[in-house]
Amino acid sequence: MAYSATTKLTINEDKLKVAVWLIDDSDDLPRHDSVRVHINRHSGCARIESLIDVGLPILHLEIKEFRPTLDNGTIVELLADGLTAKQFGEAVAISVLATNVGLFCTDSASATGQVAYGEVDDENCWQDDDQLLNGQLAITNDVAEAGIKAKFFVRQGERIEPFTPDGIDVDGVKESALVGASMMLEDWADNNIDLPDGFRDIDLHKASEALTAVVAPSPLAVEYYGDIQSTNHERRIQAAMAYPLFAELLATDSTLRSLVEVCQPIATALGERTKLSRGHLKRLKKIQSPLPNERLFQLREEAMGIDPLGVNRTRRHRITGELGLQQTLDLLSGYPAQWAPDNEESWIAFAELVSACAMPILDKFGIQLNEVLSATRGDWKGYKSSLARAYDANLSEFDRRAIALATADTFEMVEDFARCVIFPLLLTTITDANFNLPIPQQDLRERGYDIAFRVIIGKAKNIPVALFKAARDWASRVTSLCNAENLEEHEKTKFNVRKDVQSWPALADNFSASNGLVIQNLTSAPELVEEGKRMENCVGRTYQTKAWTGKCHIFSVRSNDLSQSFSTIELSPVSTKATGDGVYGSILQHKAKRNRPPSASANIAVFQWHDALLSGKLPAAVEETQLWRNEMEELDAIDGRSRASDPAYARVSWMSVLGRNWTNETVQLKLWEEWKTHILHKPLAQARSPNFLFTRKDVRELLERLSPYTVEAMVNLNSSESSGEITMGESHDGDC
Repeated sequence: MAYSATTKLTINEDKLKVAVWLIDDSDDLPRHDSVRVHINRHSGCARIESLIDVGLPILHLEIKEFRPTLDNGTIVELLADGLTAKQFGEAVAISVLATNVGLFCTDSASATGQVAYGEVDDENCWQDDDQLLNGQLAITNDVAEAGIKAKFFVRQGERIEPFTPDGIDVDGVKESALVGASMMLEDWADNNIDLPDGFRDIDLHKASEALTAVVAPSPLAVEYYGDIQSTNHERRIQAAMAYPLFAELLATDSTLRSLVEVCQPIATALGERTKLSRGHLKRLKKIQSPLPNERLFQLREEAMGIDPLGVNRTRRHRITGELGLQQTLDLLSGYPAQWAPDNEESWIAFAELVSACAMPILDKFGIQLNEVLSATRGDWKGYKSSLARAYDANLSEFDRRAIALATADTFEMVEDFARCVIFPLLLTTITDANFNLPIPQQDLRERGYDIAFRVIIGKAKNIPVALFKAARDWASRVTSLCNAENLEEHEKTKFNVRKDVQSWPALADNFSASNGLVIQNLTSAPELVEEGKRMENCVGRTYQTKAWTGKCHIFSVRSNDLSQSFSTIELSPVSTKATGDGVYGSILQHKAKRNRPPSASANIAVFQWHDALLSGKLPAAVEETQLWRNEMEELDAIDGRSRASDPAYARVSWMSVLGRNWTNETVQLKLWEEWKTHILHKPLAQARSPNFLFTRKDVRELLERLSPYTVEAMVNLNSSESSGEITMGESHDGDC
């Protein structure tokens, strides 16, 4: 069977787009697959759009977006390291196409047939034809080598297998077959690509009307409702109009579809399929709007928004806010019928609460949806109002995005409590017992966050309201928490600088902008702490490890004499451009005091600085910082047993997680006072010290995971002494 693949590529300084269409020249079961790859050449973010032939007139649209996290460097670095954008783009597109169709490739040196190439249309656009012989897609040597180097291909003898690189962080995006159909029409109009048989018999307008409440219609559903040649077309449309939310099910479920075709009642079968009662279905028949589909924050977009204090700041957690129909049905089936929304306002409130609050809490802490939302009692609009009050937010502005930001605040608050109180308590207990600290492994940290969550909510029956109230109080005390934590008195850890969080190489010298502002590279933990104090942000608390390991570069926009800070910049790791003296490097964040947007003068200075860095006018220590980053990665790869036996390494590792002052008793007490006085509720708000947490079984169990010997020693001590002092695992009135 003979195929041909047509490639069209458009490229400029910033962006690349490559499209590949598989053309089937045979008369037997022709395929119409195609792939489009969009790559931002500076950030390395890529978007892959596949139209996959599933044997229907409408192709299946699949979209993936991925971040530049390849194990052998970022896409930006690959493009700069001798790979032309054309070769790389073709390699990615052809690899994805071959994967979708189930083909393998050969390069022209090993292909048995002739490879034909088109002419270059202009300097920015190429038209190529690659020949597929007996299931083998023959590609050029350059594209093959580019794909192998980027790990989108792997050579197996003469075969070149398509491959997905390890470590690639892919985000799937739901897309409608209606969108795919529009892309097919564009292909036909702009590139003269043949359409599958039957496509011209589909009325896309009719299909769109029938599927108005469906998030992402399938190709089968679009064909089902768009096939105006069918004698049952009107019955199909009527069924979809009667149950808009379930139009996709009616088209794809064989039982429901057969009932529609013979004009039989479908309520009973629909109830069995969805596990909903007739009462549920009767209320949901009135809903015309689809569930939330668009992600709240796109790839690489910052999760930024107003907090309870009116500050526009960035959150560390990005909540997508997506919600599937099956998840929705499972939730509603567990509630009484009268709890199901029966109007658009109630439906929108329900969808916002579930997607932006309840689902994220389920995903992060394992609390089931029914439990999270049990206090609503079906009053979705009223419950949304109570959440807005708890968070001290304006109800008119409390939409899905605002709810997601508030939920992200609760996650940050929970992690902060674990970092400020729970882990310092447990680790100090271990060191006081003269045992070695463990390495701060991710599973231990996650367990600490889970405990912190349960400590904060206590026995609250209304979990979201309890969390939102605490998050509001926490947001109002962030500055005070930073001040308590950033006491100047701290213990200097004597350790090799290459393993210490205190300093790291500078990327660039100070840059003076035309308006007198100076951009300074911050290269030590004390400098980050000072910047955090000046800007009242978290750079000194949570970015030490990232900057220390070379995973980012932190810069400060300052006055000419460096005495004032006006904004803070996070820059991605840089790489040298393939030509010229400049570098690649993206501004990940640029924030003014308390994460507010920067001033116009700061933006001007940063624009001039970034332009000078990219163009090479401001020299960058790329090799030195890359070498440092490599050494930090090697350090991290040391055998875990060796690291665990090194007390200094464990101590510094916890310092990078908890902050440099976590061992300072004065700091611990000040942080505890902040939490218990202003954020926590009874009984913790009455406890004199965090030792009260040892009355909890989960806290004691975490201590045992961190250091079994400490628990054993304390149990022995408690059994042999009766001094009247507080002992672990016992509750004493004197502590509250």
